[in-house]
Amino acid sequence: MLKKTGLLTIIAVIVFLNQPCIAYLVINDGFETQVDIGAGRPTDFGYWGGDYAQIVTANDGIVPFEGSRMLQFVYVSSLGKPASGVGCTVWQLINTNDFSTEISSGNAIALLSARFNRVAGDAETDSEFFGSIVACSGSVSDFPSIINEGTWLAATSATTLYSDGDISTWQTAFAELPLPANTDYIGIAVNAQENIYNDTTGVEFDGHYVDAVAFQIVPEPSTLLLLGLGAVMLRRKHKFSWLLDTKRI
Repeated sequence: MLKKTGLLTIIAVIVFLNQPCIAYLVINDGFETQVDIGAGRPTDFGYWGGDYAQIVTANDGIVPFEGSRMLQFVYVSSLGKPASGVGCTVWQLINTNDFSTEISSGNAIALLSARFNRVAGDAETDSEFFGSIVACSGSVSDFPSIINEGTWLAATSATTLYSDGDISTWQTAFAELPLPANTDYIGIAVNAQENIYNDTTGVEFDGHYVDAVAFQIVPEPSTLLLLGLGAVMLRRKHKFSWLLDTKRI
């Protein structure tokens, strides 16, 4: 069973990374457009919003994974001030209208990936990152209250990435979520979590970044398996080193 699950996961990643429109569902997926990050969780499609973060160029010795800009996590702003023991989370709402048929059939899976990096820091530098997917029904204007009250249809259980502190390495976190048939829209998030030291004042992160966010909706595993087998056969003579979660720059 584990072997079968592992194969499906690999195939899912292969198909995900080979989708021609893999990132088109995310607006400003590489943070190349220099805009302010909206204060508070978003209430409409097409922009990033949440806790305090900023779009920057190369910084702290870290070069963006792609392009010339990346997102820097700074501190939690949803509480109105820096807070300890929590994560800096930035959200975007995804319009699923083009996938209504697949979703209503109950045969759709949402896939998210993002690249993370941080400074080496010291013994008090936080190292935890993850991405999240939340399926929601109703109006996008209700999204902040849905998150506050936990009234979403379904959500990922975060798979945590503990980063290595090597500024030359971008590491990838993946998340996936089978979508309920009554999903009206999706919230995706990237997160830097305080897991080593709880800063009580000022900036909460020493230099923590995310870039190259990709999101797609794909068929459920049995269909995905048929699609993925073709990709596997086309690449059977090549090593799958590109599936590793790091990239040297």
